[in-house]
Amino acid sequence: MVGKIESYAVIIKLIILLAFVLIGAYGLIGNPNLDQLSPHNWESPIQLITGGMVIFVAYEGFELIANSAPDVENPKKNVPRAYYFSVIFVILFYVIIAAVTVGSQPFKEIATAQDYVLAEAAKPMLGQIGFTVITVAALISTFSAINASLYGGSRVSYEIAEDDELPHELTSQLWNQPIGLMITAVVTLIVANTLNLESIATAGSVGFLFTFSMETSKLKPFLVRACTC
Repeated sequence: MVGKIESYAVIIKLIILLAFVLIGAYGLIGNPNLDQLSPHNWESPIQLITGGMVIFVAYEGFELIANSAPDVENPKKNVPRAYYFSVIFVILFYVIIAAVTVGSQPFKEIATAQDYVLAEAAKPMLGQIGFTVITVAALISTFSAINASLYGGSRVSYEIAEDDELPHELTSQLWNQPIGLMITAVVTLIVANTLNLESIATAGSVGFLFTFSMETSKLKPFLVRACTC
């Protein structure tokens, strides 16, 4: 059920974003803001890297592909293929969407509408209808991310608990679902409604960067020994 819901949500938001890109690219023809894409308007490399670190949380969802490996047909072949196709597609899609957004609006308006800039960028092309449609796409995208994260997170806590690396009580079920799903959902609701969302995103990006860098670092054996001691 979760998989079907996720598929429908992704299809709907991709259709909306593809329409935004196609219409937006056409609207860039002759747009005076197109000069904003020129290299002399780019930020310094340090600021670009810092910005990339902050939005890294947007790429964290790719790890959920591995979490669903037990449900994938021929995972040794299809999981790597899923990673290559999805990561490359998303990188290209993000760059195109950013280019259309920056090329369609003055920097001042982008800074003012930073929390809903994509919806604001649709206004010159499609009016209030475009703003509303992109807002709906943002809501669907948020729902989709939460849906996938809860699914993957509950599976991870269940499987780790089965290996006795977490309290074995986490293998218990509530309403035929892993109890880890309920814990994750409750904690997520509390954090999202009590803390600043920008701070959550930044802290999440830093946490993921640190965790993933440790996974691929030569320091991992040393850290494991240190924690064991």
